[in-house]
Amino acid sequence: RSPARVRALKAALRSGLESLIMASAEHGAEQVIARWRDHPAGRQVLAGTDADLAHVSPELSRRVTRAVSSWQDHVQELIRTEGVTKRSVAKLVSFDTEAVSLVLMIGLLGYGTSDVAVEGGNSAVPQRLLKALFGAESLRGMGAKARADLRSRIGMLFDEEAIRFGQVLDSAGIPDETVPVQLYQATYNLEVAR
Repeated sequence: RSPARVRALKAALRSGLESLIMASAEHGAEQVIARWRDHPAGRQVLAGTDADLAHVSPELSRRVTRAVSSWQDHVQELIRTEGVTKRSVAKLVSFDTEAVSLVLMIGLLGYGTSDVAVEGGNSAVPQRLLKALFGAESLRGMGAKARADLRSRIGMLFDEEAIRFGQVLDSAGIPDETVPVQLYQATYNLEVAR
């Protein structure tokens, strides 16, 4: 069982990430509705629906909680399976994978780079600690996998959320964005057949 501080940090990290995702989804929904209201066709689409599209769907919060929790478990599993410590460190230190995975998450979420920053002498404390434990290459690999997994999970959440907007457009009779391509292909096929 994890110490209370580790559990509290994990919960705080989860809560902060969930809030960020929910705020981004809410902002996205508001932006779509604002743009639709600025266009006559968009206003017409909105007038013909009862759906509350200006806000996130009611079940998104539950899905976000599950996704973030699963991501945290994934990062912990990465530390457990791929986080082979340097031999020199392994002889001296044993560590709690949950605590180290939290340090990795803080490092990933705290910086805007696409990789965990491991170069340079002025790296932040989380990166220096992780680099000392795992080495730069291993840390880069785990960081890239954890970041890609988080992006994928958030992308799926937003894709699921966008379905509501597509359904409203479908019910309004607005053609799918692949229709022009299909029309072009049909025209091309007719020309070839002549």
